[in-house]
Amino acid sequence: MAEAKVGIAGLGLIGASIGLGLRASQACSVIGFEPDSSNADLAFSRGCVDKLVDSVADLAECSMIIICAPPSAIPGIIAELAPLIGPNTVITETASTKGGVVAAIPASIAERFVIAHPMAGHDSGGPGNSTGEMFNGAKWLICPTPGVSPGSLDRVRSLALSLGARPLEMPIAEHDTHVGILSHLPHIYASLLILESGKLTQPEAAGSSWGEMTRVGGAHPPLWGDILAENGEVLAELLGAAKERIEVLEEALKNKDAKPIEYLFEEARRVRDEKR
Repeated sequence: MAEAKVGIAGLGLIGASIGLGLRASQACSVIGFEPDSSNADLAFSRGCVDKLVDSVADLAECSMIIICAPPSAIPGIIAELAPLIGPNTVITETASTKGGVVAAIPASIAERFVIAHPMAGHDSGGPGNSTGEMFNGAKWLICPTPGVSPGSLDRVRSLALSLGARPLEMPIAEHDTHVGILSHLPHIYASLLILESGKLTQPEAAGSSWGEMTRVGGAHPPLWGDILAENGEVLAELLGAAKERIEVLEEALKNKDAKPIEYLFEEARRVRDEKR
């Protein structure tokens, strides 16, 4: 279904990039809400939206609403929109964690609420770094929840395709673990590596592997603090498992024992090759 009017709640990097992509495709009119006035003005000046509104409630007239806010803010936005939207409006969102979002969906709109997550971004946030090509070739995770209608899912798939993304369906129960490993841990490890580099007198000696592994380190601290805290239970378990491996590796290094180190690299190569 072609959306006549799409509302975007949150005009940071992801929301502004969605707006630019939709406007470039001329698929619809884009209405935006952003509580930070400087970000709102910047998004509008860059052509990310056709129109700004003063409140989330003003998006209720749209045929599709995309919530692009930090995970902890989404339940409040849902609560504000749920009693206002019409029977044909679909709501979706782009949060990096889903537990709190799913719990906040009232039964009255469960049929029309689609849990989704574009796996794209940039190490610098905000609408100033947005681009209409952000999602070209990226996976757009879609996680069906009990009660959501096939038609609502199809409309969000169409949204992803219109932005150049590749829809990928994933069970909602598996989402937070997948992104914990594929996105959240890389941000943590990158930041830890950068902190270690503070000990160096000439960090510019780094090769390409350093840049590849640290690109996302330190990215937008308020946002990532919110995301990681929301996925805290999953990440604590993942870090615990990593800690066990690190302790084995640490002991091997102290003893100058190459065998456990070789085993680590062999297992990593095996898993990498199996998953390609």
